[in-house]
Amino acid sequence: MAELSRTSPQPPESGRAVKAIIFDIGRVIVSVNLKRALTTLGGGANLSPEQVWTAIETDPRWREWQEGRIEPREWHVHLARRLQSTHTFEQFCAAWNSALDLEPILGEDLFEQLARRHRLVLLSNTDPIHVAYLEANFRFPRYFAARVYSCAVGACKPDPVIYRRAIVEARAAPEQVLYIDDAREYVEAGLQAGMQVHLFESAGHLLDMFRRQGHLEG
Repeated sequence: MAELSRTSPQPPESGRAVKAIIFDIGRVIVSVNLKRALTTLGGGANLSPEQVWTAIETDPRWREWQEGRIEPREWHVHLARRLQSTHTFEQFCAAWNSALDLEPILGEDLFEQLARRHRLVLLSNTDPIHVAYLEANFRFPRYFAARVYSCAVGACKPDPVIYRRAIVEARAAPEQVLYIDDAREYVEAGLQAGMQVHLFESAGHLLDMFRRQGHLEG
């Protein structure tokens, strides 16, 4: 089983042991379709989606972009040069945001129920363009008392800095915080930060865990 909560320093006996829940966004709450976005972005240079993604994630300024040290228009100009793109800024933003599916993985009713009994926090490696799109087009953020974005904090997972910030925003001791992410590296970093953790595999698996630990009724 991929769930890592079994290795948590202090696994909860019931949902009451958890005061706050921290959620990752991409591939946990929101489906990600990189191929759709990358196909559009790489069209000018006749690059495959795989080649475009390699160019982006190995770009020396990628980390700066994720940590908020580059403005969106500057990132557009920089990437357009690398990819030989002629997209306007507006077209670039539309392509960039097309990676995010509007049909969420987890339903709004889940967050509504959880928010009645827990403080909810978002924790995501993301950028200003995606943040603006998420906040404008999805309803789930309204249930989260705090949102910890790498581009606002100036640090990306798995940097301990961003985990400390998320725990502060959770307003609970680390052992009273449950952290959910789909990336094993980030889940293990959350465990090192002292939180209870759950490696996300599917919505059904997550809901089963929530019911088993008493976070949800029924």
